[in-house]
Amino acid sequence: MQANLMNALLRRDPLGVCNCSCGFLEPDPDIAGTGVITAFLCNTALAWVCGVVAIASWYGTTSNKFDQLCKKLATRLWRKVADFCSKEPATVEKTSTAPTPPLSKRHFWEPVIYPLLLSLHDTQLISGNGILIAAIIRHKTISVYHFTIAADLAWIASGTQLLTFISIRPWIRNRQLSSKHSRAYGPVQILRLSVMVLQLGLLLYAAVIQGDQYWDDSYTCPLTCFEQEQERQLGGIPEKWMVINIVLPIWSYGAAILRSFSLLWNLWVFWRDELKSRISDGPVRRIVGFIWSFLDSAALELASETTWFALGIHWIKEDRRWAKRYFGGVYDCPEVSNTEEDWGFGQILPMLLVLIPIIAGLQSYGDEKTQQGTDIRPDSANKSAMTTPMNIPQRCKLVELC
Repeated sequence: MQANLMNALLRRDPLGVCNCSCGFLEPDPDIAGTGVITAFLCNTALAWVCGVVAIASWYGTTSNKFDQLCKKLATRLWRKVADFCSKEPATVEKTSTAPTPPLSKRHFWEPVIYPLLLSLHDTQLISGNGILIAAIIRHKTISVYHFTIAADLAWIASGTQLLTFISIRPWIRNRQLSSKHSRAYGPVQILRLSVMVLQLGLLLYAAVIQGDQYWDDSYTCPLTCFEQEQERQLGGIPEKWMVINIVLPIWSYGAAILRSFSLLWNLWVFWRDELKSRISDGPVRRIVGFIWSFLDSAALELASETTWFALGIHWIKEDRRWAKRYFGGVYDCPEVSNTEEDWGFGQILPMLLVLIPIIAGLQSYGDEKTQQGTDIRPDSANKSAMTTPMNIPQRCKLVELC
């Protein structure tokens, strides 16, 4: 029973009909083009790699009880895997905690990777909003299939944006919220808050639209035609996904917004400490504390966003496979020139824009490497300071004057 429900939740099997009464489905490369989707996925992949690396750098120092428990379990599992691969009993030295990067290396990579992650975070935020706004503006002409693709891309961008936020959360808290000049970050915090609230609203709007029980069977119809011909009926698997797509974003975005802004964060800390002081020590306090640690843990957020990302990739793959068969005439439909597979300007440009964060990251790496080089050579700096014009040979003086 559970296996059948899971298969139904994961499978999208639109009806293989040529058209609805409003007309045929036509390709739309601006939304479902190969270049657009590939650029989205490349950006998200880059953000995921950088995000996981950043989380690994600070995860061992987290104060969250549930995260500490997960770290212990992961360490034990890693020891067993290492022992199995080496086929040698673990010694005291081998069972020590996993080595952490030297402090100098962490200090080197922080100014490189965190600004890059913040840029990728904002890129995903803008990209997710852009694709959904474009779909809503074209509400009268867009098909159910292409609106689904736009929603899938927006969900992937949303999940990636939240993951990158998890990875830079300590950096934001230490550099912005706890800074003496935290007010200087006020304008960018307000702007980012506004865009995040907008994205949450767009995602909820898309979730409600896709909750109709006939949604997956109407891919070929224009969205307006579908809404006119079908009476609004929530039900089936789409309704179940609609509930999930409403609850999870509200929770995830609420937690992200709370941690992003100093005023909200200070109010939350005050309320949390006040509540903690009212609960006496004992089993109740420990249970409540563990439940909150679980809900507030980076492990839970990481697992949730990873699952969401994988589902988004799966659904886009299935939808694209259906469209390729549809445009190829598999369903006894007239074959259509599938321009979504062509590589025109609208497909190449998004791919080239993927290079922007890569170039920015390499530039930050070069700048930090140069800065580190100037900071680790005090002897040479002292020597140059001790060298006075009186000690410079006459020939060097002439060259310097020239």
